[in-house]
Amino acid sequence: MIKLKKIFLFLFILIMLCISGNTAESEEQPGKNPEITGINIKEVDSSSEIWIESNSLITYTLYKPSDPYKVVVELFDVGLGRFKEKMVFDKGGVMEIIPSEIDGAVRTARLEIALSVPAEIKPVHKENLLILTLSKPEPMAAEMQETPPAPPQQPAAEKNEKTTGETKPEAAPVVSGKYAGEKISLDFQEADLLHIFRLLADVSGYNIVVHPEVKGKFSMRLLNVPWDQALEIILRNYGLSKIAEGRIIRIAPTAVLSREGEEIAKAKEAEIKSGDIETRIYPINYADVDKVKSTIETAKVLTSMGFISTDRRTSSIIIKDIKEKHKEYEGLIKSLDIPTPQVSIEARIVEVTTSFTKELGVQWGALWRPAGSRTTISGLPATGSGSISNLTGSNISGNTSGYPSSNPLMVNLPAAVTSGAGGA
Repeated sequence: MIKLKKIFLFLFILIMLCISGNTAESEEQPGKNPEITGINIKEVDSSSEIWIESNSLITYTLYKPSDPYKVVVELFDVGLGRFKEKMVFDKGGVMEIIPSEIDGAVRTARLEIALSVPAEIKPVHKENLLILTLSKPEPMAAEMQETPPAPPQQPAAEKNEKTTGETKPEAAPVVSGKYAGEKISLDFQEADLLHIFRLLADVSGYNIVVHPEVKGKFSMRLLNVPWDQALEIILRNYGLSKIAEGRIIRIAPTAVLSREGEEIAKAKEAEIKSGDIETRIYPINYADVDKVKSTIETAKVLTSMGFISTDRRTSSIIIKDIKEKHKEYEGLIKSLDIPTPQVSIEARIVEVTTSFTKELGVQWGALWRPAGSRTTISGLPATGSGSISNLTGSNISGNTSGYPSSNPLMVNLPAAVTSGAGGA
């Protein structure tokens, strides 16, 4: 009995020692929270490298916005560790790195890299190490300085052919016409869909709401594509759809949105059936009543409870439907019942005879002699000093004695008719 007690005591002491040892070990290594352990810039041959190290497996997203001097890297389920302040390097084409931490369901470390010169970036992922390779900026600058002189201008046809041959696929007219979002470059490595949608929300400026059933991880590398095209590709790969309402984009499985659409349609149908039915008569003033009726039926604006008929005797349309729809019918009929545009053609007949011009004529003359002057201005014979002579038939007929000229009248265009007949 005593031996059994000793054995139990020994086992109890041994268990307590094991527990205390594990506690001491856990105090020395407090869980090893995933965090960034190193950020360095290395220049290797003709390129520069940004080394990002962590004490756990790295899952990242690389985002290059339209700004060629900026690159954003997000590391999921990783903390910043001791790298919480802005780091200024100014070497290898890297000016500075601004770290920040995003709180959410999964902790995310965000690194905004500011470049001194635009450079091509290629990521290399090795478990707990992410290497971003940047092309050397110096050769690019030298190439810009030694730019050869512009070649002589080519004919328009040759120039267009050459330009077409060098056009990149992403600049195709079909793509640019369908997608109008800001062009970005993305590199995902086993990134969670929720983080990708949040990134696209930051780029687009829209508020993106994701359905709880949307889950999964995504790996993708896209270069210089519109953000809305990138979103469309992700939605297709995972059987998702979106609904845009103002500045909000709602993303959910296609089946879920389909069910919601059916439920909304059923709710509207029930609301229609519960509405008050009202019959109204709409007079038609210009259009044909049968054609107006046919147009309304073709437009499919009537509800399932609606009915339309015509009365040709009074040129009216009768519509029976819920009260709320009649305002729509009134506006539609007002747009259809308008007069047909017409053209007015007017003609006037003028009768002209060959003798019309012979019935018109004029004879006009005068005589004027100032008092005490020997000057005479006349077209008719003088009867006295300083006065205008009488216009007599004998004078008009051509008596030219005493006139300063052989033509006694200033205007002599008589009508070819007899005296007193309208022109003599």
